Amino acid sequence: MESGARGARPGRAATRPDRQRATFLAVTPAGRAALADSHRWYGEVLERALADWTPGEVAALSAALGRFTGDIETALANNDNDNLEAAR
Repeated sequence: MESGARGARPGRAATRPDRQRATFLAVTPAGRAALADSHRWYGEVLERALADWTPGEVAALSAALGRFTGDIETALANNDNDNLEAAR
């Protein structure tokens, strides 16, 4: 396994060449620890941000975000790949 996958911090991901042409990216133990730390941090930030919100406000936000996520998925599923590539 090769260390230092492009775009990842050193030690947090490693590449594993396939027998074909593909390369697999594997999260290392250090990468898993960094992900767990990030998850905890984001959870703490959300708890502080929503501390003064009522349960109804949190439910309304959750419903709106759920709708937004669904609408984004629909929009992406119905995209015109030629125009998407041209826009890049």
